Amino acid sequence: MPYFSSFNPMERAVNILSAVFDSFDDVWFFVSPDYYIRYFNQKAATNSRIFHNCELKPGDSILSFARDTQNKVDERFVASFKKALRGEIIKVEDHVVYNSTSIWTRTKYTPVFEHGQLLGISLLIEDITPQKQIEEERNKQQEEIITISSRTQEFVNIASHELKTPLTSLKASLQIISKLLDKKINITEIKRFIDKSNLSVTKLQNLIYILLSANRISEGELKLKKQHFNLYQLLESSSEPLILDGKYEIRIEGPRDLVVYADRDKLDHVITHMLNNVVKHAPKSDHIILRFEELSASVKISVQDFGPGISKEKVQHVFKRYFQGETKNSNSGMGLGLYIADGIVKEHEGEIGVDTEKGKGSVFWFTLPKQAKEAGEPQ
Repeated sequence: MPYFSSFNPMERAVNILSAVFDSFDDVWFFVSPDYYIRYFNQKAATNSRIFHNCELKPGDSILSFARDTQNKVDERFVASFKKALRGEIIKVEDHVVYNSTSIWTRTKYTPVFEHGQLLGISLLIEDITPQKQIEEERNKQQEEIITISSRTQEFVNIASHELKTPLTSLKASLQIISKLLDKKINITEIKRFIDKSNLSVTKLQNLIYILLSANRISEGELKLKKQHFNLYQLLESSSEPLILDGKYEIRIEGPRDLVVYADRDKLDHVITHMLNNVVKHAPKSDHIILRFEELSASVKISVQDFGPGISKEKVQHVFKRYFQGETKNSNSGMGLGLYIADGIVKEHEGEIGVDTEKGKGSVFWFTLPKQAKEAGEPQ
């Protein structure tokens, strides 16, 4: 249906021109210098019904449709329109909201003259929301790439430092042992440096395990070796190094005869990572509670500290790779411990999380689903 007046003798030409404008995917108006709509295409009529809930008519004021989110005349539109009235061709991108519908538009204001006299302004309004969404997604991806690159570089620096320390210690101990052997020093003195070398080797083994585990988790290649074992005994074994250190009082709460079916070694690492997290980020919490209990369909294990807690904005990131916690210091590690714990628990089809309140400590927990004992397995 044409929306051009048909008083012109060249009615056929007008109708053809009307059909052309109606075929546009974009909104088009021709507006008089005093803001009245003279002509418009089908897309403009459709959008008027969708966004403004009214029928568009020749003679309507364009200012009735150029409204901001507070339903006031959009000053940006008026400013651009006035520039077009002065003979400028204007292109403007805008983010607009119509009835809670958010869209991006690109509007071209073109002054139309006849024999030097301004007849009005042609407005061509293109919906560029899809392009903007692609652009925003691309920008988001670029930001993520930059963030990952930055974190990767930071991780490489930390990993290099972490690996360098035990290697340096190991090399120094071996050099001293070599000199002591040359001088035929008594075996007790030599053994002391051999023990230091073993500690350095153990630390290197742990670091290599962490790096390999993180890589296997990211590649989806973590394998489990499940068996039945006593959970209380595992918690005792996992917490023993901290107990022997003498700085922490650790209390284990739970039934001593509870048996679970899981990968014992990997769960040992989960609990160890959670305990190490307390040491790194709640060093003044000398009291730690290891608690486990049977739920209806799972077993829940938790590590409670009484340290500074975690801020709300940080909680959602604690199980992500390279996350360094509230503070970064020489003992902050590589930011992989809880990431690995998360991967191990999820491979067991369990859940992992943290309940925390700033200034009141944290409870890191995970669950293991109860599974029927396999035929031939010990009861």
